[in-house]
Amino acid sequence: MWADAIPIGPFTQVTPVQGVEPSRRTEVRVLTDEDNLYVAVRCHDPDPGAIIARNMQRDGNLDNEDRFTLVVDTFHDRRNGYRFETNALGLRQDGLIEETRVALEWDGIWNVRTRIDEKGWTAEFVIPYRTLNFAEGRDVWGVNFSRGIRGPEEEVRWADPVQDRNVANLGRAGVLHGLARARQGLGIDIVPSTTVRRVDDNRRLEGESQSRHYTRITPSLDVRYKLTPSLTATGTANTDFGQTPVDDVQVNLGRSAVFFPEKREFFLQDLGIFDFGNIRVDAQPFFSRRIGLTSDGEPVSIRGGGKLSGRQGPLNLGALVVHQKSQNREDEDDDIDDKTVAAARLKLNVGSESNIGLIATYGDPQKDQDNWLVGADATYRTTRLFGDKVFQATAWYQRSSIFNDDGQGCLDRKDQPKDCDAQNAHGFELLYPNDRINWNFLYQDIQEDFRPGLGFVRREDTRRARGNFRYRWRPETEIQTVDTGFFGYVLMESDRPEIVTEVGYRLNAIEIQNRIGDRIGAWGLVEYQREDGDRNVFDNVVLRDGKYVFGTGGVFAEASANRELSGRIEVTGGNYYDGYRVTFAPRVEWRPIRQLLFAASYSHRRHWGLDRSPDSTTCNQDSDTVAVRCGDSFTVRIATARFEVQLSPDLSWSNLAQYDNDSDEMAFQSRVRWTITPGSDLFVILNQGFLAESDTLKPGRTEPLVKLTWTFRF
Repeated sequence: MWADAIPIGPFTQVTPVQGVEPSRRTEVRVLTDEDNLYVAVRCHDPDPGAIIARNMQRDGNLDNEDRFTLVVDTFHDRRNGYRFETNALGLRQDGLIEETRVALEWDGIWNVRTRIDEKGWTAEFVIPYRTLNFAEGRDVWGVNFSRGIRGPEEEVRWADPVQDRNVANLGRAGVLHGLARARQGLGIDIVPSTTVRRVDDNRRLEGESQSRHYTRITPSLDVRYKLTPSLTATGTANTDFGQTPVDDVQVNLGRSAVFFPEKREFFLQDLGIFDFGNIRVDAQPFFSRRIGLTSDGEPVSIRGGGKLSGRQGPLNLGALVVHQKSQNREDEDDDIDDKTVAAARLKLNVGSESNIGLIATYGDPQKDQDNWLVGADATYRTTRLFGDKVFQATAWYQRSSIFNDDGQGCLDRKDQPKDCDAQNAHGFELLYPNDRINWNFLYQDIQEDFRPGLGFVRREDTRRARGNFRYRWRPETEIQTVDTGFFGYVLMESDRPEIVTEVGYRLNAIEIQNRIGDRIGAWGLVEYQREDGDRNVFDNVVLRDGKYVFGTGGVFAEASANRELSGRIEVTGGNYYDGYRVTFAPRVEWRPIRQLLFAASYSHRRHWGLDRSPDSTTCNQDSDTVAVRCGDSFTVRIATARFEVQLSPDLSWSNLAQYDNDSDEMAFQSRVRWTITPGSDLFVILNQGFLAESDTLKPGRTEPLVKLTWTFRF
């Protein structure tokens, strides 16, 4: 059928030399019927044996492989769309394009078949229209295509082939005609699933008087219905997240909370609709990990929920309501009843690339209090500054409110009544994210009692200013890029800005990357830290009240994932408060054949020479009241090991073991995923925890489970 399709072209080189003819020819053909969009690609290569294709895991990283990417702007609003990518082995990677962000967390139902032959490699995409939101009857969509060629290390693109923008920037994408016949059917997806798990938990958890041992069968149901071609309603009942990958281990030595990204599929789908103010971490008004998890990361059952997402004309909208089960605490007075929480987001497109928006949230899943938040944001964005440069400016404001049981007054962080005058947060950010010159500046003010019940705050009562600058050379030799730049920040108390608590300046002296992707670099950092009161930083080592100025430097070298044996090593050293520190962090990955991956990493952070307390000063050991002398040195160790078997793009087996000497626990997850058909998966998983006691590892929580999920489309 492809013989009658007209080839789309030509492609133009983006890197290493912008605007020249590519060294390899690329042909794209597009066909459509009422049900599917078909895209066929011929990637010519004079040396098929040199094609780099190693990864087959769903949503795997393809930056260092031969790859092909297509993006579609189904509403032709030059802002939002879908991204689909594959390599010569048929890996499926996809994401939602939401203005400046590509949400790779989104997993759509589509398929691709690839083949390597004597001419290079081919790919044939089949994308059902039921997977996409679009306006039926619209004949024109935005579209663009990009190819990564690893031999000569080129990126080539069909439309907008410039280094300052990537293929997901839809503002200057090409157009595709002939889509008026596309149909979505009834727009109903019914997704039942069943999870069978066995739990043997020897730990003592908060609110539990004894260890837990049980077998449980959990049926779940998700239903998605397209109310209109561009607006989708989703319902979930008895939701189970047993197939979720484990979090990466982190050890926190600072005063700010640690951020763990969302990994649960129900919350990941359409998560970008709640993006606010271009905030990536601190002061997020909506952070979905607050739902269905305790503050320690333990799961809390979700009885049900609903979600609405999509757009109506220039208005983007999203809403979420979730009802979660009660939580038992060690102190019965701290028990939390069943909770219903909600979030709503509206964003109005203004002009060709800008927007204004509102957000509101209700509830705090971890407290029996009424918590409200409202916020507003505005973004100005252009891809035509100085002709073809990108610039963005964002400003936002939020206000939280917490009321006591009778609905009167406000509460502070100790849940005491107070005036409602310090519960705000606001900020702005300027971005100039271009290839040769890249800079940004951010300012945030988070008041003392700002408490977003469904959000995330690293550290309250702070004013933060942060700036970053990078300059890049492209020598057009075997060296692809040479970067240099700096990063600086200052942190003050919100209510007393004359009190500076942290200052940092980092000189990114040099970073060099060759055409295959190997990198080397060196940097230096000078910091000022003010400690108000003694702080136990790690294992009875106390940082004393006072002001400190100290410096650190580091070098790193990285072997590209293009290589069979790749990895990275970083060594740093310098002062740490009034002592010293040295860090050694190697990482290695070995892929002897495309089906196998062995990987390991280790972080060793040694600190010593810190001020010891006087003999009369003591520290608390663990949670007991045993008096011990504070130490002057400590070492933080984190080790991970990974083993993966990828038999095909539809069948993978992943194993991950992690250990840290802060918790003295080791966690292991073994995870088999078989995609029977796109949208229908079988998971077989073993989660095993170990506790370090008396220099031995003893089983903690053991959880084998099997989960089957199936999608019925109408």
